[in-house]
Amino acid sequence: MVFAEGTTSNGSTLLEFKKGAFVSEHAIIPVVLRYEWDMLSNAYDVIPFLPLFILHMSTFGFRAVIHELAPFVPNEHLFNKYGSSGKERW
Repeated sequence: MVFAEGTTSNGSTLLEFKKGAFVSEHAIIPVVLRYEWDMLSNAYDVIPFLPLFILHMSTFGFRAVIHELAPFVPNEHLFNKYGSSGKERW
């Protein structure tokens, strides 16, 4: 599993994707993780691991919903329209 954004956010926007997941030019099955919580937001990236772990384990009503999307298959149209002058074709 690869997280194309490379980080987490507060869930209000979609961040820019890193290209590492797409360089191999293989088909990719996108998956959306949607977190639901009552009191605790999952984007606590400035808290050390132990306090964050304790917060998550003591929170009730925290769940993750997984949505699997249609496979993304790179094609010639993609390479022609979004091609770059670098080493990769896009």
